[in-house]
Amino acid sequence: MIQPQDFLALTERLASDTKQFLFQSRDTRQVMLFKALQDQASDPLDLVGTLEQHETTINYAAPVIVKARFFPNDNPQSLLTAGFQSAPDFESPKTVLLDTAPVPEQSILWCEDRLPNDKKTVELFYVLAATPIGKHGLVGAKHQVLPMSHADTQALLALIDEDEVTHD
Repeated sequence: MIQPQDFLALTERLASDTKQFLFQSRDTRQVMLFKALQDQASDPLDLVGTLEQHETTINYAAPVIVKARFFPNDNPQSLLTAGFQSAPDFESPKTVLLDTAPVPEQSILWCEDRLPNDKKTVELFYVLAATPIGKHGLVGAKHQVLPMSHADTQALLALIDEDEVTHD
């Protein structure tokens, strides 16, 4: 008689080892993640007509510090299927792996680096989509992100309460 094999324990161990390998690399960065709270979208009274017909405001959770590993975008066509159309000043999309559960679309990644002259640079990325890795997504998800070169980092800084920033 053939006994069914349960490969879940082996698969979970392999996924854990893969995540450990991916996020202990020198290419890994710590970033602040602002998760979009899609179930809490709210529409304030739009007295001056600044919102388009199908636009809503987005609320964000307190930032969480996570590890991220960036790669060149492996499938630029996925952006076109997501409804994004190229513009002349279009920046290259990227693929990022995060050491957290898949994050919702419209979330924001805050990447901070120190330059040799002790100045700080900030890059913001907008999450377009998340695709699970593997059949069950145990390793995580590939997040398709776009650089937000014209974003107002000072407005986001005002949202950050240092006491609320947590490590995931």
